Amino acid sequence: IDPTTEPTSPTPTPSSCPELPTPPCGGSVVEMTIYTGSIAGDNPIEPVLALIDEGNGAGIDLGGPYTTADGIYSTTSCLGSGAYIFRIHYEKPGEYSLKVNGEEWAWGATDVDDAVFVHFTVPALPPPPPPPGPCVGSHVETTINADQYPDEIVWVILDDSDGSN
Repeated sequence: IDPTTEPTSPTPTPSSCPELPTPPCGGSVVEMTIYTGSIAGDNPIEPVLALIDEGNGAGIDLGGPYTTADGIYSTTSCLGSGAYIFRIHYEKPGEYSLKVNGEEWAWGATDVDDAVFVHFTVPALPPPPPPPGPCVGSHVETTINADQYPDEIVWVILDDSDGSN
């Protein structure tokens, strides 16, 4: 070994346990979309939207006014389980939608000077499924230091999770 050579780190052994995908946020993804539309003279509607925590009345996501004719605006929030209000106010006719984790929960159209209140509850997320394949538990790495009789070494890993071994 050359004493001037920098030591190298060992190359990590790849695990056979697949990595689970991480969710985009720690809760549910809520997407609010509005279509501003247009009326005679290309005068766009001017909607204002709000996402409100129904428990404490706090505004979580606020937007608008949106003044571009024929515009589609979306905003996404990450919400924990609980009760919420999606509030949108249009000065002129327009459209809206509310999706939770990609599933459409509310949609509709509004009239002149119309306010819409959508009360909804975000459920608690289920626990993640176990990893697929043969690796269900933890990755185990074993190092065996052999003596002068390596042919006599026997080792076994037992699953004692049910207490039978």
